[in-house]
Amino acid sequence: MEKDKINRLIKILNEAKEIIAELEGYATKKEKQAKTIEQILATNIREFGFSTRAMSVLLMAEIKTVKDITKYTKYEIQNLRSCGRVSANEIEAKLNAVGIKLAQEEED
Repeated sequence: MEKDKINRLIKILNEAKEIIAELEGYATKKEKQAKTIEQILATNIREFGFSTRAMSVLLMAEIKTVKDITKYTKYEIQNLRSCGRVSANEIEAKLNAVGIKLAQEEED
């Protein structure tokens, strides 16, 4: 009887170890994702692969990094000097492709 209890406890402990290992792996993965996002945000827009037109719009607005872009809503991007719908869509799509979003419009 006592041996059965010990075996059940050992089984429970082993299951707990597996769960802890999975959680540690998940945390490590999230840490890596956060570092990747930080690196992307720090990327100079010249290195991000925007078209000449989109690059020109961003540079005229003195936007230097990807993080700077994320401070703007799509509407604000579209209203930058010489920026139209196509360039705004390109900028948004390039950011979305790497998991980055533009600022959200405020709801009244």
